[in-house]
Amino acid sequence: MPEPARSPVKPELRSDEDIGPECQFKPRALVVDDSTDIALLLVMILQHAGYEAVMAVSATNALTLAQREHFDLIVSDIGMPEMDGYSFARAIRSLPDYRTVPMIAVTGFAEYDDRDRARDAGFNTHVKKPIDPASFINTVKTLCS
Repeated sequence: MPEPARSPVKPELRSDEDIGPECQFKPRALVVDDSTDIALLLVMILQHAGYEAVMAVSATNALTLAQREHFDLIVSDIGMPEMDGYSFARAIRSLPDYRTVPMIAVTGFAEYDDRDRARDAGFNTHVKKPIDPASFINTVKTLCS
C-alpha cells in the first residue's frame, strides 16, 4: 500500500516569549568560600534563582576562574586562609572586566566596621551568616537589577 503524500514541514518562527528558559541567557555567578558546605548552599540558592553558579574554595582559585571566564555576580566569604575576602575583592576590582560587576561579601564578621571594610575593599554589599535564602535572593535581585 503506498504511503500518503506529505506536505513539506515549514519551520515555525517563535518569539522570545516562546523560547523555554533553558534556551535563554542565564547570568553567571562565582561563589567563593573555603567551606565547601556553605559554597554549595550558596550555589544551590543562586541556581534556584536562575543563575548558573560556579564555586571556588579559595580566593586564588576564584581569581584564576575570573581571568578565564566572565561572571555577572561574585559572592565571597571574607574569612579565608591564604587570601582573605578583602584582598580578593581588591584583586578582582583591579581586573578591567570586573570593575563594575556586583560583589556580595558573605561573612560571619558582624562588627561595627565590617560593612565599611567590605565596601572599601570593593564589595557592593555585606550579608551576615547564617544565610537566610529569601533575604539573600532579594539582596541579589536588588543589586543586579
